[in-house]
Amino acid sequence: MGRYDNRREDKKDWSLLKIIGGVTAGILLAGAISTAAWLYFAASVVEGFRKSSQSITTNQASIRERELIAEKELIAEQARQIAIRDEAIRTKAEYERRFRAQYKKPPECNESRISTQRVKCANDYMNARAAFDKAQR
Repeated sequence: MGRYDNRREDKKDWSLLKIIGGVTAGILLAGAISTAAWLYFAASVVEGFRKSSQSITTNQASIRERELIAEKELIAEQARQIAIRDEAIRTKAEYERRFRAQYKKPPECNESRISTQRVKCANDYMNARAAFDKAQR
């Protein structure tokens, strides 16, 4: 027989078991490394999404805050304009009340049906109003 005939049969079995064990350990180690790398990658992706989500939430909050400020300013401006309008209405009503208190319609203008008399009464009213307006300035 040859040079290797003097080996024992159980020695071959142990060598084969060592090879199978080494290959198995290598596969397990490679699997563990690739699993760890995959988990690290997945954690990085999740962290990126979390940061992106936080950024979007922060931006949305900032936008909403600016919208609320603009809305408050608009409401304040509308309230100011309403107050100005109300004051103008009160002033105009007071002005009209003072004119009516001063202006006395001539008795012939109360129930006049004659066209020329009505024109005279209208002219009298406009002249009185013009004089009142001029006196108020």
